[in-house]
Amino acid sequence: MLCLNALLCIVSIFFAALLGSNPEGEVAHVRVTVNSLARRGPSTQQAVDSAEAELARGRAWHAARILREGGVGEASGPQEVLLLAEAEGGWGNWAEVVRLLRDPEVVGLDEEARSWFLLGRAWEEDETWREARQAYSRFLPLAEQDSPEVLEAHIRRALLRARTGEYPEARSEVLSLLDGEPLVSSWLALELATMT
Repeated sequence: MLCLNALLCIVSIFFAALLGSNPEGEVAHVRVTVNSLARRGPSTQQAVDSAEAELARGRAWHAARILREGGVGEASGPQEVLLLAEAEGGWGNWAEVVRLLRDPEVVGLDEEARSWFLLGRAWEEDETWREARQAYSRFLPLAEQDSPEVLEAHIRRALLRARTGEYPEARSEVLSLLDGEPLVSSWLALELATMT
């Protein structure tokens, strides 16, 4: 960055000398502009593209950092907020996921399945069992049924129902999984048995 500043200063002085204006003022203006651009970081779209690539590589913390430096935050568009929440959750910053998505209707993500799944995970980590179960319940009808997260949400919801003392509902959830996922439902039945 220092080399870029120096190069821009030299070019600015050269053009100022050619045009006959005050080189000191021109250099100061160029220096301020370059420094403000350096602090601002990449554009939001560049940040989103880079963060998506980082998430695909499993680098969630770096993706979150890129998004923050690119200006993505609570005031951003719904999809950018969701991507930031995904990145924050990817490295275990579940409190930030709750802060970003705590009210999906307000954020504009109430019809976005992924927002409810992330909230479920975040509240589960926070041991806020009822809210986590409700989030998974909101996620399931919105999700594409061939998504691997659907099975995970069913399993997590069954475990949460058991944690909150809703044993008949937990049992019913396990029985509904028996047809499609016998191995998983057997494991889940054993897990639930240890909880009662």
